[in-house]
Amino acid sequence: MARMVILLLLGGLLTGGGCQGNPENGADGSEVDLAADNAHLQSKLAEQERHISELEKQLAVLRGFDNNKLVTLVRVTEMQLGRYTRCYDGDADGIDDGLVVYINLRDGQGDVMKAAGAVTIELWDLAEKSGSQQLGNWHIAGAELPGYWLGGPLADHYRFELQWQDEQKPRHVNLTIKARFEEALTGNSFEAQKMVSASLGRAEK
Repeated sequence: MARMVILLLLGGLLTGGGCQGNPENGADGSEVDLAADNAHLQSKLAEQERHISELEKQLAVLRGFDNNKLVTLVRVTEMQLGRYTRCYDGDADGIDDGLVVYINLRDGQGDVMKAAGAVTIELWDLAEKSGSQQLGNWHIAGAELPGYWLGGPLADHYRFELQWQDEQKPRHVNLTIKARFEEALTGNSFEAQKMVSASLGRAEK
């Protein structure tokens, strides 16, 4: 029933938008123009029907994963900021230029894993006055996240090299990094934070 309603709505929208007359051929348009319009609309309707059919197949697969089956899948249970997460000095001038952030995701067995999702990283200077404490906010969408994965004997983590945003360089040594991972499979969110020290290249505060 839902499929029929969708097809009827799509058919109504397509025919409603395409059967107006051609000003160059009178109010009703020529038979040739109407035939061409009809063929185009039929093609669009067939394309929409194929798309609906594909969505129905995907929905059938998803319906098979109820809560009982979902728990059997390998899922993220914890996120950690790696010990090498820090500020970095890219040009070796004694002044830090940004952050290097390492994120480890772990499953229920405590093993590091690669998972689909999105990452948000924030930088805070809690010594600043209220309203000016957040110095940066970086969002890595799900489609971009695989490009930050490093795998290997000494790796298996996500690595992000982030420059200061909008010239908002820190004015104090002690900074706080907050990170959040939103898992695509379950929608669950995991957070972690870590304090790091910045090299300011002058009388540091």
